[in-house]
Formats: sequence, structure tokens, C-alpha cells
Amino acid sequence: MRFTEGQKVVPIRKSVGKPLESSIVWKEAKASKQPFLFVSYYDHDLDRYVCSNIIEIKDGDFFTEYDLVPYEEYEPTPKLVSELGPVSYKKIVVDALKKLS
Repeated sequence: MRFTEGQKVVPIRKSVGKPLESSIVWKEAKASKQPFLFVSYYDHDLDRYVCSNIIEIKDGDFFTEYDLVPYEEYEPTPKLVSELGPVSYKKIVVDALKKLS
């Protein structure tokens, strides 16, 4: 497993279920100016991570390992500032998005 329970992660896409833009936990995180989700647990049967915007909640949306990157401090791009407000964001997210382009 790449991520551990309680770890802060940033979804860069959502390859299972509905698209990332439809993720309720990601919408709630962004609405509260939180630029990350918490890993709730790893579902071994489905080979998926379950992530939530609240650390105490052990439920949320399913993501694959490749949908997530670790959260690290980073100066946000203008697009992220408009979505999340003036908060720190992750350098690794921007690097991962560049690789996907």
C-alpha cells in the first residue's frame, strides 16, 4: 500500500465511479478551503482507497492509488486559488498534473 490511514492526499482524477468533479467529499473539502482529503482506509477486496474530507469519518469516495498524490506545501496556481481560495497547495500535485498533460 502506498498511502496510510489518516494520511493527507490530493485527488488528481477519479478513475472509478463518477468523475472527480462529482465527488461529494472533494466538493466539501474545496468548499471549506481544504485542499486535501484524508485516507479513511484501504479496501483490500476492491483494491481501492476510501477517502474523506473529515479524518474521523471512515467512509467516503473510492480512489485508486494512481488517482491520489501525497499532500505537500506548494504555492497555488491561479486556477487553484480561484477554486480553493488563498491556501497552500501541493507541489507534487502540480508536477503530477504536468505529467498527465
